[in-house]
Amino acid sequence: MCGITGIVGPGAEDKGLVRSMMSRVAHRGPDDTGLFQDADCALGHTRLAIIDVSGGHEPIFDAEGTRAIIYNGEIYNHVALRKGLEAEGCRFKTRTDAEVPLHLLATEEGRKDPGSVLSRLDGMFSFTIWDSERRELFAARDPHGIKPFFWTRVDDAFLYASEMKALLAHPDVPAVLDADAVREKACFEYVLPGSTYLEGIHELPPGHFLVTDGREVRIQAYYDDPPAALPADPDALAEHLHGLVVEAVRKRLMSEVPLGVVLSGGLDSSYIAAVDRELDPDRKVTTISVAEDERNIDFEKARLVAETLGTDHHEWFFDGEDLERDLTSVIWSNEDIDYTTYFFYPLFRKMKGIATVGLCGQGADEVFGGYDRYKDLISHAALIRARTERAFPDDPTRHDALLSAHYGAGLQENLTWERGPQLNQFQLRLVDRNSMAFGTEIRVPFLDKRLVAVGKALPDDLLLRADDEKIILRKAAERTKLPKEIVGRRKLPAGRRTSPGIMQRFEEEVEKRYPDKRAKAHPYTQAFTKKAELLAVDLLEEIFVHRRGERPTDLHWNDLV
Repeated sequence: MCGITGIVGPGAEDKGLVRSMMSRVAHRGPDDTGLFQDADCALGHTRLAIIDVSGGHEPIFDAEGTRAIIYNGEIYNHVALRKGLEAEGCRFKTRTDAEVPLHLLATEEGRKDPGSVLSRLDGMFSFTIWDSERRELFAARDPHGIKPFFWTRVDDAFLYASEMKALLAHPDVPAVLDADAVREKACFEYVLPGSTYLEGIHELPPGHFLVTDGREVRIQAYYDDPPAALPADPDALAEHLHGLVVEAVRKRLMSEVPLGVVLSGGLDSSYIAAVDRELDPDRKVTTISVAEDERNIDFEKARLVAETLGTDHHEWFFDGEDLERDLTSVIWSNEDIDYTTYFFYPLFRKMKGIATVGLCGQGADEVFGGYDRYKDLISHAALIRARTERAFPDDPTRHDALLSAHYGAGLQENLTWERGPQLNQFQLRLVDRNSMAFGTEIRVPFLDKRLVAVGKALPDDLLLRADDEKIILRKAAERTKLPKEIVGRRKLPAGRRTSPGIMQRFEEEVEKRYPDKRAKAHPYTQAFTKKAELLAVDLLEEIFVHRRGERPTDLHWNDLV
């Protein structure tokens, strides 16, 4: 993982500006920095070294020195792709996976049909390639949006970065909170595609690429894999699925730095830990867990899994003082107002001292049907409608078409939505921003292309029923050494449940200290039901509007009440 940022057009030669943008994503890449500038383009890179640790400095240039890439992510099939390119006469300068797209997109196929080439990349990524002959920038993002890419325009300049805060380093980028985006967060628990919390700042959609000369921006989709063909027999399907999970984990174990598994105690992360353990019985698997205290049920189950598998298990606790101290940093890092998922932040802070790379179970619920709300889509749609009426009193039906299309047409139609915006705008954002806040990389095996294709093809009765969920995934997990109580364990949503006492005490404290008069006059008082939520909006505005994204080292939430 790394941080990328750059400019095409006016401002590209301003080294101080580009360095300032790079400093805003320095936490994403603590191991190295690289900068290229010419009259029309600046490429800034902060590197987290994982593959070719000593030789993977970026930007990386082609042999002619006319094309350069900066890259964020991992390509798991880079060795096979490299061999194919070398057989055609391509010469590589490094062993890093980041160099592969540079050469792949320079082939005849890459120039004629970049989408077909991008579809061959198996991994998570966002990257840019500057072509100094064409005077064009090419940018691409992975199919599921695991890696972020934000961009904006200032006059004839195109600016981009891994995080929005880097764009605000440019003095002419407006810092204005998008009121509709804030209200959408209250409705869906995430911001809808096409919006960000800041007006004029856009996110390149997952599975899309972009071409720009600084003035014109062209965006095109490239990824739309069809559902997989599946064995008809459930036992054969479970065996097939297990094989795909094993392969998905195997790919994601490539690393030249320490690697571990983020272990929650639920089915998904436990399955990954079990597969990791079985792939190499002689290698000690590192597992990592965090909770409010030892009474947390997830914590107990994580310990059981670790003991069963014989992992090198690391446990940490956090408390209310940690949340109070970290809240402003969490909002700065996440670029979001969600404080209920705070546990991710101390988890990755502690993980940094143990492992640089981690595997987690994110994505399994969206791919294989893991949430209770999937069992009653009508009720969940009604909940969102009620929130919309509260958040948008002048436009209460604004989300009706979306809800009808994705919550009223069947389970797979809903999962299509969940695998897109819900996963990308919420779950993956949490993992990326919190892990990268401490220079750690998280990989998500359940979003492997082949596993997602299986999920798309599953009939409802192999996804969930009234008394169970992720049915076929459980059946596949029976092929591991996991205890039956873990394989059969029902889904419990993370977030507030991971630290219920801490969240309750924090919200009660804010409820007492946040002035009633101010809460009643707050522009978002209809959208949110808790003063703590209003406080989080206040902090977001203070950090990204008034302070223009600078790290809030001197700001405590008490300062705003």
